[in-house]
Amino acid sequence: TLNVTTQDTIAPAPRISAPASTFVGKSITLTAANSTDNGQISSYSWEVEGQSSKSGSSVSYTFDTDETKTINLTVTDAAGNTNSTNTTITVNPVPQVTITQPTDGSYIDTDTVSLQSTLEDTGVVNANDIQYRVTAADDTTTVDWRDAAFANTTDPVSNTTAIGPLSDGNYTIDLRIVDQSDTPLSYAASSASISVAVKTTPPRVSLAAQPETSGFSKIGPHNHAIINT
Repeated sequence: TLNVTTQDTIAPAPRISAPASTFVGKSITLTAANSTDNGQISSYSWEVEGQSSKSGSSVSYTFDTDETKTINLTVTDAAGNTNSTNTTITVNPVPQVTITQPTDGSYIDTDTVSLQSTLEDTGVVNANDIQYRVTAADDTTTVDWRDAAFANTTDPVSNTTAIGPLSDGNYTIDLRIVDQSDTPLSYAASSASISVAVKTTPPRVSLAAQPETSGFSKIGPHNHAIINT
């Protein structure tokens, strides 16, 4: 009887699925679920410079500095064959949004608010990076979250958005930066808010009572009229 033992010498094919970029302090997920082997993969080992090693088909990392990170993945199959691959992720600074005009507490005498803002450290700027919302004083939403389009220019980016028409009243205007999937970034610097008062109706002047004319041929300087505004 001839016993033939077949040895598996085919290395697995590792594959990394990861975002091309992220932000400082934001957790990201790396997965090797698309890796393949002619048999069975038994282990996944992840190495990132400045980070602790991790194992598993899916792992999470958070980066503290803005730089380009190299992600190394080594997979091993049941026969002990190994193979490695790597990819890079760009870690961007935390994006910041600032409302420059109008200032908080401003009085607006038109029904349209010209909202001016600047965005800094946004990484790759696109039309989905910033959204605005308008809430009335009674907490009813006048304008729900809506994209504010702006030009793809050199950082920092200046943006002007016309919001209106708005009825007379007090409003809170919120700005926020969102990522590529429209998820708001959970950083204090990535949102801003102001309160404004819109008053477009001009003052109304009327006589509350007829002037007293008894004894005078015409209204004199000492006959007072009450004016309501």
